[in-house]
Amino acid sequence: MNRFTAIGILLLLTSTTGAQTFDRLFHNRTLRVDFYHTGTKGQESIALDQCYEEGEWAGSRHNLIDNLNRGEYQARVYDVATATLIFSYGYSTIFNEWQTTGAAAQGQWRTFHESVLLPLPKGKIQFTISRRDKQMNFREIFSSVIDPNAPTQINRSRRTPQFKATPLLQNGPASTKVDLVILGDGYSAADLEKFRKDARHFNDLMFATSPFKERRQDFNVWMIEVISEESGISKPDANVWKSGALGTAYNTFGSARYVLTEANKTLRDLAGQVPYDFVNILVNDNRYGGGGIYRLYTTTFATSDQPGRSAITSMCMSSAIPSRAWATSTTARRFRTRSSIRRKSSRGSRM
Repeated sequence: MNRFTAIGILLLLTSTTGAQTFDRLFHNRTLRVDFYHTGTKGQESIALDQCYEEGEWAGSRHNLIDNLNRGEYQARVYDVATATLIFSYGYSTIFNEWQTTGAAAQGQWRTFHESVLLPLPKGKIQFTISRRDKQMNFREIFSSVIDPNAPTQINRSRRTPQFKATPLLQNGPASTKVDLVILGDGYSAADLEKFRKDARHFNDLMFATSPFKERRQDFNVWMIEVISEESGISKPDANVWKSGALGTAYNTFGSARYVLTEANKTLRDLAGQVPYDFVNILVNDNRYGGGGIYRLYTTTFATSDQPGRSAITSMCMSSAIPSRAWATSTTARRFRTRSSIRRKSSRGSRM
C-alpha cells in the first residue's frame, strides 16, 4: 500500500467517524437559539428568548468543533450526560461593536436580539456563550440547560414561507457545501425583476472572482424574493425613512455608509426557509454602502452600477466564507496570518 492510498483511507475513516458521531448526538435538523444581549461599555448580560426547530442542518456533519479561533464570542454545546463538548461556533455581534461607540462610553444601554444556529441535539445540552478577555482567551458569560425532548422548551411550529425561494447554484447536499442565501431589502413588488437581476449579477461576479471561482463546486446559493412596502432603505442622516421588510438602514453607529439591520428575528425567520451558512442582504438604494459582522450577515448596496467587487471583499472578511471553501488556499493562509496579528474579530466590516 503506497502512502497516498493510506492517506486516502485515513481521510475516509475520519469522515466516517465524524458522520457517526453526528448521527449519534444530533438530528439532521437545526436548533435556533434566540436571546437578548443587553449592556453598555464594559457591562453585558444575556437572557434566553426562545428556541426553534428549523429545517435541515446546513453546517458540517464532520467538523463540529470550531478550531478557527475567530470571532469575539464562542457558543459551546456540552452533552449533559457526559459533560463532553460536542459543538462550538465562533462569531461576532452588533452588540460588541455598539460597546465601542461614544454613546456606550457615556453609559447608554442597548439591547440587541441575537441567534445561534446549531444541529438539533438528541439529548439534554448545556448551551454556553463565552467572550474573549483582554488576553484573547474565551471566558464564559452565559449558560443555560436546554432539553430538546421537553415539549415546552422548543417551538416546533411550522412557518409558511412568506416569499419565493429560488436556487441560483446547487452542487450537492447542504451538509457538504457552503450554503449562501441572498435576500433583498428595499425592493417593492414592482422591483422584483430588478432584485432577480441584482442577485444573479452578484452570484456571477462572486464566482468569477478568485478564490471562489476555483471553488464554485463547493457552494450552494439561494435567493429569497423578499418584498418591502416601498423602494429603498432608510437614511437617517437625510431624514429619509423607509418601511423595508428587513429593516436595513444607513448611518449605523453614526457612519453614513454603514448599513446594518437590528431586525434579527425577522431576518432569521425569512432566511430559515432554506438551509444556510451565510447571509447576504442586497439593499435597493443609490448610496454607496454596506457592511457586515463576522458570521452574522453582510449587506451590499445594489443600485449604482450593480453590486461590485467591494461586496466580494466584504463577504470574505465579514462572513468568513473561507472557513470551508477557502481554507486550503494561499490567500486564506495569508488572511489567517493577518488575523492572528491584528484583532479583527470585534469589529464589523464597513464599505
